[in-house]
Amino acid sequence: METGFKRRNLKILGSLLIAAVVGTLLSGVLKQCTSSNCTVKRSQVLGYKAMSKAQSVLKNVSSVPKILHQVFASERVYANYLPFVNSCLSRNPDWQYYLWTDKTAEKLIVDRYPEFLAKYKQYTDNLEKADSIRYIVLHHMGGIYLDMDVECIRPFFPALEGIQAFLDQERPEQTNIGLAQRYSAMNSAMGARPGHPFFRHVIDQLRAGTRVGEALRTTGPLALTSALESYRQVRAAADVKLLDPKVFSPLMVDMNKWKKICRHLLLSAKWSSSSRWSLQQRGCVQLQAKGWRADDSNGSTIGLHRFLHLGYDWIAGKQRLPPVSLTKAFPGRVKFYGGSA
Repeated sequence: METGFKRRNLKILGSLLIAAVVGTLLSGVLKQCTSSNCTVKRSQVLGYKAMSKAQSVLKNVSSVPKILHQVFASERVYANYLPFVNSCLSRNPDWQYYLWTDKTAEKLIVDRYPEFLAKYKQYTDNLEKADSIRYIVLHHMGGIYLDMDVECIRPFFPALEGIQAFLDQERPEQTNIGLAQRYSAMNSAMGARPGHPFFRHVIDQLRAGTRVGEALRTTGPLALTSALESYRQVRAAADVKLLDPKVFSPLMVDMNKWKKICRHLLLSAKWSSSSRWSLQQRGCVQLQAKGWRADDSNGSTIGLHRFLHLGYDWIAGKQRLPPVSLTKAFPGRVKFYGGSA
């Protein structure tokens, strides 16, 4: 409700500003005219191009700009990712695409977020650095961030158009069973307008953190979920949309693993009264009721998070394909902060 109120006020203020500018310029033109002989051309007042640009800026203040961000250590990425990157670029041909490497990520922090540099250098896990830069990028430029193992099956717009900020959400069954939590925000797919206060809040929360070396808790989904909850405690309006899991994360991989875990939980002689066990058991019951369905995608699904986990050395193993140049694979599409990787 507050978001709508603020947005209406912003539009009204914008209209008044434009009207004031037009009125001032029109007044100046009319002073040069006589009441009997004066033809005022539209271009003399403000110019349609200038007015359209002003209106466009105001219109897009609360919108996600057409910029897709992804993060990798260098410009050469595992070949496993190419089909997924291609799926997103081909379905969003009018979007800019920025790849953030270790070099360009640190350059942005030095240039624009120097207060975060010490924390960034403290991180001992490369995943912590990869997590943190995505929040910074969204705050700085706005747009949409996607993990490289997200396959796009539909364009981002119109479904995500006009949203101030959004976060992906893990399937509740997976969150219940795996994390023993009610829900989990995911940083695998996020979007925002430039300068959104939520991502400033996330950056500040990370900077204030005292732990390093455990990405899931320090910079990943658990940290993001905690930041969302603390943000909503001080914000009257929920101006960050937690997406339905079906939008980007309808999949649960390795269903046999989940069945095995649930077999133990559901066959326990007595259900535990602890909240952790009850949440895990609830997740298993829900999953069983779905017939152990691994794919929950539907007509609202925009992307499929494939959970390749190639960033984890202990998981990826031989699954990683040799790296390839992203700029050569997609000539003319890849941009870098500062101009080069």
